[in-house]
Amino acid sequence: SEQFSLRRLTGTGHLVLIAENRLRSLTVLSGRARLDDGATQSVLTSGQTAALPACLGDLQIDLEAAHAVLAALA
Repeated sequence: SEQFSLRRLTGTGHLVLIAENRLRSLTVLSGRARLDDGATQSVLTSGQTAALPACLGDLQIDLEAAHAVLAALA
């Protein structure tokens, strides 16, 4: 859809979410996700969601046996 996108993130490893200047959310369905924006670090576990504001820069994510979804609005 041009208005909404959904990505599945699975497994264990490191990835970088590039800044996109739009609201996004990350929901962890199982496992863990460590988030690091260079100033703040957070850990999400099963059932937790983080709002990723449009003003957020690049975000480092370390997945640990995770199943997660990244949703975004256009």
